[in-house]
Amino acid sequence: MNKCENCGTNHDGEYGSGRFCSSKCARGFSTKFKREEINEKVSNIMSGRTLTNEHKINISKNNGKYWQGKDGYWKGKQRPATHINNYNYAGVRVSKECKICGDIKSILVFGSICNDCKGEFRVYKEKCKFTFKIFDYPDLFNLPLIEKYGMYSASNSLNPNLNGISRDHKISVKYGFTHNIDTEIISHPLNCELIRHTKNQRKNRKCSITLNELKLDIKKWNCARVV
Repeated sequence: MNKCENCGTNHDGEYGSGRFCSSKCARGFSTKFKREEINEKVSNIMSGRTLTNEHKINISKNNGKYWQGKDGYWKGKQRPATHINNYNYAGVRVSKECKICGDIKSILVFGSICNDCKGEFRVYKEKCKFTFKIFDYPDLFNLPLIEKYGMYSASNSLNPNLNGISRDHKISVKYGFTHNIDTEIISHPLNCELIRHTKNQRKNRKCSITLNELKLDIKKWNCARVV
């Protein structure tokens, strides 16, 4: 068991060289002791400085960003620099690719899903939740992992456990929604896998099994239960 050099949390050393529990802590540690100095330098440079619209456009081009403001356009996935605070972006929409349907739609500046997909995806995601009890299927899951690490709980919970075990969809919910897969398949116990939450975050929306493999596993499992 290793101890993170940044936050002090105990972890198993799966990330990087084992010095830190996550990429966030690794990045934070690299600038931790120079943060005040960096902030002061940036503050001195930006204090009293007025950015012209031409200057903002140049920054946008150099950073590959392009966001829409009251007198300019900024586009990209990253938020504008924190010192550009002359605009109120609440409710501002831009034309960009929806992460769900892939079409160019009018989406909120800090959003990623169009209104057409947002409602449908939320309904689909809710139906894809695992509602079964893990301990009812001891033959399907590596239960000793729970005994060793405990179940994941968020940092704002009464007993946070950021390095615990979480239930992951082998075929991701996003993939299921995009390919119109029945929610009963996505929420099936055989589509569930117990993994460390940190690994689950790195996996993100990737699938760890093919749809054909999952359907075959479910068919064999159903036949075995009938027998």
